Amino acid sequence: MFCKYCGRQLQEGEVCSCQMETSQSQEPVNQQPQGGQQQFQGQTAQTKASQENVNKAMGLVKGFLKSPMDVLNEAYAEGSATAQLFLGILYPVAVLLFVLILIMRVGSMLDVGFGTAFGPAFGLAVFAAVIKAAYIAASYLASDKSKSFQAVAGIYCLAAVPETACYVLLAILSLLGTSALSIVFALFVVALFAGAVSNFTASQVVFAGNRNKGYWVHLIATVIVVIVGLLIMRTVLVNMIMDMVQNMIYSGMGSFF
Repeated sequence: MFCKYCGRQLQEGEVCSCQMETSQSQEPVNQQPQGGQQQFQGQTAQTKASQENVNKAMGLVKGFLKSPMDVLNEAYAEGSATAQLFLGILYPVAVLLFVLILIMRVGSMLDVGFGTAFGPAFGLAVFAAVIKAAYIAASYLASDKSKSFQAVAGIYCLAAVPETACYVLLAILSLLGTSALSIVFALFVVALFAGAVSNFTASQVVFAGNRNKGYWVHLIATVIVVIVGLLIMRTVLVNMIMDMVQNMIYSGMGSFF
């Protein structure tokens, strides 16, 4: 007597267990689609949440352009900062693109490539982000802690929308090279002014209950940032000039030999 499923020889009256073993081995397989479905649902939820944050960020930008103070106050009162922080990421990215393109276009006559330009550009982008973080930290530490650090950071990120827009425009104008240097310089001054205004505005929102305190916190933070910034900028510019001079020397030696 043999099993009709697996062909194993059976004793008289014996029931083969092959079907039971098969069903047990298939249980994890049957559970895999459920796990895959849960993973798919999790990815879908994350995608949906990301899309909602993007849509909310775009809505905040539109509202900010119409009624900046109202939107800032409402966003700070709400306390949710995910969409605002998304906007904040764009700020150092815009600075990076602007400086990178500017150095490559202006330094094209000196054979300044991407590798040489990326270092100073990345350093300045990090420096810009650190400056913003310094204002955020100063405001949060001096505040009454009624809002989270993320909420304070979100207000500074949202208030930096005009500043970010200036750097995006600067990156586009830098593609024109030396022919647009005068316009780039003028717009860069506007970007610095927009940054100063945005930081002060954000501090006034955070210290809405005590604007005098917000004024002094912002002023002290600005003095510290300017002093430290000038020292760092000096080091970065010196290193950048030395790299450019070395490239010129190596290029000249290469053409000579």
